[in-house]
Amino acid sequence: MIEELILYVVAFVAAVVLIGKAGDVFVSSSCGIARALGVSQAVVALTLIAFATSAPEFFTSTIAAALGEVEISYANVVGSNIINISLVLGLAAVFGAVNVNRERLKEGTIMLGIGIVLVLMALDGEVSAIEGVVLLLIFVLFLKFVWGREANRGRDNSTRGREGLGRLFLLFVVGATGTILGAWLLVYSGAGFARVVGVPESAIGFTLVAVGTSLPELATIIIASAKRLPEISAGTVIGSNIFNAALVIGCASVIRPLRVDHQAIWFSNPMMLIAMLLLLGFMWTGLKLSRREGIGLLAFYVFYLAGLAFLYAP
Repeated sequence: MIEELILYVVAFVAAVVLIGKAGDVFVSSSCGIARALGVSQAVVALTLIAFATSAPEFFTSTIAAALGEVEISYANVVGSNIINISLVLGLAAVFGAVNVNRERLKEGTIMLGIGIVLVLMALDGEVSAIEGVVLLLIFVLFLKFVWGREANRGRDNSTRGREGLGRLFLLFVVGATGTILGAWLLVYSGAGFARVVGVPESAIGFTLVAVGTSLPELATIIIASAKRLPEISAGTVIGSNIFNAALVIGCASVIRPLRVDHQAIWFSNPMMLIAMLLLLGFMWTGLKLSRREGIGLLAFYVFYLAGLAFLYAP
């Protein structure tokens, strides 16, 4: 048992390191591709970078669904959405690395709307394949909205910088490959750890796996702050949460219907919606997140962890 536990811990640490490195490659190559194609920062944050940072959740949840670990699939997404807002934005705000923009309120409202739809779908304890298709259709409508608005604003269609697109796409693929391997290791270590310790798989999904798959969001916000790309901060979290709730859950539930445990229905799901409302409230001010607000978000996450510990206690 001790040997197995050590193996799963090593696999988890390797997965976190791999996802962190692959996520960094993903972010850098995504920014380069977007600049070469003349796409705005806002659209980059809501689409390409959001996809890049949601890749761990996507591969983790879909692989988990394919392997029959359906509770990890759902828990990973809801846990990641809570972590993206409370832990990731909270930590970044404490270090002064988060800007919120009132212009992104529409996208934030869409995020909340999709979150509400997901919560309602999960009330019967399962997200079915048909409900997954509905989520995918909602995701397509979101992309149509974002790109339609970008088309109305116009784009820079110059060919400046496009000579490096081949290398950037290669880096993008390398990052994706590393993310897939890291996601598989997360599922393997998370499910194995749960079995050895006797903890429900969903509890591991809401905590260890969700934290591991949220590392690229944290890296993105720090990188965006260092590179003075203010629209990417909150935009990445909003886009990532939309990708998670619509695309990731949609694809995973089409592969295999996802079970939702009692705790998720009555605690984690409402906490996800509260976290989304908190972010919308901060965005309404249109100001940079203060350290005090960051500490408040971290306190929210600590409260969430305490709730999980109480609800999953034997």
